[in-house]
Amino acid sequence: MENNNYPTIKNGLLLILIYIGITLSSVIVIAIIRRIFTIGIDSPINDILGIVAKILGYLLIFKIGLKKAKRPFNKIFKFNKVPGSIWIFFITTMFGLIIILSEIDNLVNLVLPMPSFLVNLFLKFIISKNIILSIILVTIIPPIFEEMFFRGLLVDGFKRNYTLSKTILVSSLFFGFIHMNPWQFVTAFLLGILFSWVCIKTNSILLPIFGHFLNNFLILIVQRYHNLLSIPDNILGGFQPLWLDALGVFLFVSGLILLLFSFRKFREADARTLFNLGHAYRRSGRYKEAIEAFKRSIAQKPNDAWTYYGLGFVYVQLSHLQEAIEVYQKAIRLEPDFSYAHMNLGFTYFLTGDKENTLKEYKILKKLNLKLADKLLKMIGE
Repeated sequence: MENNNYPTIKNGLLLILIYIGITLSSVIVIAIIRRIFTIGIDSPINDILGIVAKILGYLLIFKIGLKKAKRPFNKIFKFNKVPGSIWIFFITTMFGLIIILSEIDNLVNLVLPMPSFLVNLFLKFIISKNIILSIILVTIIPPIFEEMFFRGLLVDGFKRNYTLSKTILVSSLFFGFIHMNPWQFVTAFLLGILFSWVCIKTNSILLPIFGHFLNNFLILIVQRYHNLLSIPDNILGGFQPLWLDALGVFLFVSGLILLLFSFRKFREADARTLFNLGHAYRRSGRYKEAIEAFKRSIAQKPNDAWTYYGLGFVYVQLSHLQEAIEVYQKAIRLEPDFSYAHMNLGFTYFLTGDKENTLKEYKILKKLNLKLADKLLKMIGE
């Protein structure tokens, strides 16, 4: 059963359809403007109008998303800092994946050749336009706005409604679908999986934006200047040399392994920062912020008993006693001899009027820590 966090999968699909509708409408509007002002189809003004239409379309979608989600901008579109080592390993992974995807493109075109009119359209879009306009249209607008939509708005909502694997899979499928052709679907889907995974692990869309930029930039350079490069042009056809494919696999696998190790360290460091932030909020009486910080710390490091203990303390301050009991119990399951958790759990039971469980925790505490057992007695006035 779906939760009410926005957007759900249905909401995301509707937003995509709205954007497609805006895009098609803008084509009609631009055609009318061109006809009225006799603007040639190859005129830079035509491209500028297209740029404006794309930006306005995404801004409208973002406005709808922010209004419906009822969450602050920086909670949805996370531009959080990422450690330099993760940047290096991600870039390594991206170079490898780009080489692999280039060969996958060649295989797709072998099985399902791209129609000549689409080949000409892609080449015209990438090669024939002014280089500045091509850079804006290919390497700036899509990375920024598409990543804000797919890895920002959609992933933010999906991961609060579904499992992480479902979030990554569905958002990546939508990312492939938005390209509206089977030749780009496969590569966009695979890139979407990496970008969504990295976004969730780093709690930031910075790496996906850069990865998207890097992919599109290299495509632009290779296609525009393929005569000066030895790498085959995958739109025009031709498979890559075996050594290049092997290099791509090596870079991708090694980068991915290094990313996995880095994410583990990053997660632990981030969890500790959030843990300390939660206690800082607790000491200053900002209990709602403390709960959010502790929960985010738990998401990063779910087996830390002290974080559940801190969360339980805050719940007691807010008189959310049942929630406090549950998280104290979780802390004790993780660390059965956690005497402070037993003491606070016993006191929380006392606050609910549950004398039987209060006594049970006191007896356990007597075996673990006599001083804390005596303190529990004083807390309950015995």
